[in-house]
Amino acid sequence: MTKFFLIAPYPKLLGYNTKPMLLTPHTVAAIAIASLVKQPELALLLAFASHFVLDYIPHWDPPLLVKCLNAKVPIRAGKEVFLFIFCDFLIALTFGLFFIWRVMPNTVLAGTIFGAAFLANVPDGLALPLLFGKRWGWVRRWRRFHRIYHTTPLPLFWGLLPQAVVIAIGLLIALRQTLP
Repeated sequence: MTKFFLIAPYPKLLGYNTKPMLLTPHTVAAIAIASLVKQPELALLLAFASHFVLDYIPHWDPPLLVKCLNAKVPIRAGKEVFLFIFCDFLIALTFGLFFIWRVMPNTVLAGTIFGAAFLANVPDGLALPLLFGKRWGWVRRWRRFHRIYHTTPLPLFWGLLPQAVVIAIGLLIALRQTLP
């Protein structure tokens, strides 16, 4: 089985019954949208909506994360889950900051890229309390709604492949649209 470089030291994270998508594809798709759509308000709206479209694509994510998000009783996420999320967040942040730097001094486009990247990840961010074992009513209702848009999980390699394709296409679009 192919191992993703970020989780190689954490074999418990390798598994198949999963649902969410990584943060990085959401971020890169939002950057591509922000660089393509010239109206900032429309770009922000499309970036938020892209989250649900991407979640509908079959993909892979760490099973321990999904177990914490979908548990009927509160389960606090372990260090492995937080480390994985942190590494994914750093990669997404790196892409975001690179493109913000690339479009400067165009502050409107830089702000649109920042806002789009943020909004594209809000749906997953609203579920963060679940990782701390919190089961507030609004969080459970949001998670129930959010899971509607998820699709059949895939094994590691086949689940990371569509995410890598989204990242590659998003980067190509964003790089072409933000030529200096």
